[in-house]
Amino acid sequence: LSHEVQASISLFLGCSGFLCAGFLLNALSERKDLNYRGSQFLLLITFIIMPLPGALPYFYLDASTDPLLRLFSSTNAFEIFTNGFFESVSGFTTTGFSFINSPELLPISIRVYRSITELIGGVTIVFLLLSFIKSRNFLSNFSNSTTIENINNKLKKTYLIIFGVYGAIIGLFMVLFYLLGFTNILN
Repeated sequence: LSHEVQASISLFLGCSGFLCAGFLLNALSERKDLNYRGSQFLLLITFIIMPLPGALPYFYLDASTDPLLRLFSSTNAFEIFTNGFFESVSGFTTTGFSFINSPELLPISIRVYRSITELIGGVTIVFLLLSFIKSRNFLSNFSNSTTIENINNKLKKTYLIIFGVYGAIIGLFMVLFYLLGFTNILN
């Protein structure tokens, strides 16, 4: 139980970091249409800035005095930073690579957090590509190839459809795993 309390504190720090980063980026942003180069730059910056608050739970847990909560084998602060950042980037880009020695020993809330970052990463990659690459030729070609009409004006609807498909697949596999007897997969 004490491990879950420490993990909950680390998740609170991560959520607070996302809230602060989102507020700052929203407050400092200039509202205007982006050109292709600006869109590409914003896409790059998103994948550099988004993992920073996402890495806070890993930093906090690895700085813990409890040896069971230490995620990485290093005690060097720079290596802990790079490993935590790598874990966050790995989740948000859905690569799934990890430097965590024993992920099965992590508190359940951190395992769920890692899963959610990969889910959000999968949906975000598709959505960011659709919303940031606003080249008319690209979007019209994409619209024609996927039979989605006027995709530029329906980004919110497209995002909800993509998230709905992800949700349906997750629900299907949850039912399938339950029917096959995998009722306690987190332990």
